[in-house]
Amino acid sequence: MDDISFSICIPNYNYEKYIGSTIQSVLNQTFPRFEIVVVDNASTDNSVGVVKQFHDDRIRLFENKYNVGYSPNLDIAVSKARNKFILILSSDDLMKPTALEDYYKVIKQFGDDACKALIVSSYDLIDSNGRKFADRNKDFHIQIDAESESREIIEGKSVFCYRGLRLFRHLYLKFTVASAFCSTMYSRELYERVGGYSSIYHIIPDCHLTYKALLADNRVIFIDKDLFSYRVHGTNQLSTDKTRKRIIFPIDYYQLTLQYSDAELKKAKVERKEVADRFINDICIKYSYIQLREGSAYQAFRYLMFGIAAYPERMIRNYKFFILFPMILTGRIGTYLSGLIYKVWKRFHSEKGIESKRQ
Repeated sequence: MDDISFSICIPNYNYEKYIGSTIQSVLNQTFPRFEIVVVDNASTDNSVGVVKQFHDDRIRLFENKYNVGYSPNLDIAVSKARNKFILILSSDDLMKPTALEDYYKVIKQFGDDACKALIVSSYDLIDSNGRKFADRNKDFHIQIDAESESREIIEGKSVFCYRGLRLFRHLYLKFTVASAFCSTMYSRELYERVGGYSSIYHIIPDCHLTYKALLADNRVIFIDKDLFSYRVHGTNQLSTDKTRKRIIFPIDYYQLTLQYSDAELKKAKVERKEVADRFINDICIKYSYIQLREGSAYQAFRYLMFGIAAYPERMIRNYKFFILFPMILTGRIGTYLSGLIYKVWKRFHSEKGIESKRQ
C-alpha cells in the first residue's frame, strides 16, 4: 500500500485561543503526505482570522453560514476530505510530530486490513497552557487481552490488535471508546460503510461511530505510544461541569442504550438488561451522587428521575437508589453525608493501594 495519505479534519467553534497551535502541530509532522481541512461552525470570535494567517497550500478552510451543531459539523468536515485516511482533530488538541509517521508504519504493516480497522493511540492530557499533567495509555481504556501484539512496527512500543465484537462488549458496557477522539483514525471506506457519525448525538458522536464499526467486527489497532495531547480546560466539550448539568448528557447515553438491535447485541454477547443496569449505575446514580456531593441537590434529583423514567423496573431494584434518594431530599445534610462518604471511600482505596504496593 503505497498511496497512504491523510486528511486531518479540524472542526472549530470559537477556539481562536487554541486553533493556531493545533494547526501548527499538524504542520510539524515528520510525514509529508497530508492535508488540513478546517470547518468553522459560524464562530463569533477571530478563529477564521487565525486560520487565514497560515499561508500553506495544505490548509483548506470552509466556513458554515450557520452553526449546524457539533455532531453534524464532523460529517461536514469528513465530506470535505480528499485523502484515504481520516482523523478528526479537535481545534484545541495537539498532534505529536511523529504521529502520522507512526500511523503510516502501522497502516503499511497491516495493508488492506488497516482499511477495515479503527487505529488509535495513547495520548497525554494537557491543561489550558499546554502543560502535561497525565498520561492515558492502553490500559486506561482497554482491560482485556489483545488478539495479537507486536513490538516490531514501532521501535520500543507495542501495537495491539483487537477483534471488534469482543471489544464492543468491553467498551459498550462502560459507555466508553478505545481511546481519545483526537487519536482515532479510520479509512474513508470504513467511514462510509458504517454511515459516518450519523449526527444524532450532541456530545458523544465518536461512541456511536466506534460501536457501529465494532458491531461489524472491524478490528481496533492500538499504538501504545503518546501521539496526541488532549487539552482539558473549562470550555471543552466534556470537561466542563456545565455539560453534565445539561439534560442532553443523560439523553445521549440513554439513546446509546436503545440504538442497537437485540440481534446486534446478541452477536456481541450483550444482554439488554445489562445495558440498562449499566446506564442506571454509571450515568444516573453516579452523576446524581456527584451532583449532590457538589451541592446541587436539584441536579442530583434530575438524574435520578431520568433513571426512573428511562428504566423504572431496573432503577427500583437498585439498592443505591434507596440510599441516594433520601439523601437528596435532606438537601445540605445529604451534601455533607455524600462528601463524608467520598472521603472515607478515597481514604480506604488510598490505604489499599499502599498496602498492595508493599506486598
